[in-house]
Amino acid sequence: MVELIFFEWTCDDFAPILEFTETGEMAHDWRTLAMVFTVTLVVAVMHSFHGLFFDARKDLESAYDGSENLLATVLPSSIGERLNRSHFR
Repeated sequence: MVELIFFEWTCDDFAPILEFTETGEMAHDWRTLAMVFTVTLVVAVMHSFHGLFFDARKDLESAYDGSENLLATVLPSSIGERLNRSHFR
């Protein structure tokens, strides 16, 4: 992805969606600002996704532990162990 951003940043025939008429140093500044905004947006989305994924994994582990505890209290230990052995094959 970094290569793509660098290519778009250095490419002289890049055609943005909105027409931009500035040239020279001002165009370079706008390109830099657009690149920084894009990278910031990507990092924010990835950070949000990582947080949601972490929370979902934590909830899944909690539900699994709860179901294991429930089985341990309802079933005899020999049956619980046999179920665990057959489940992880």
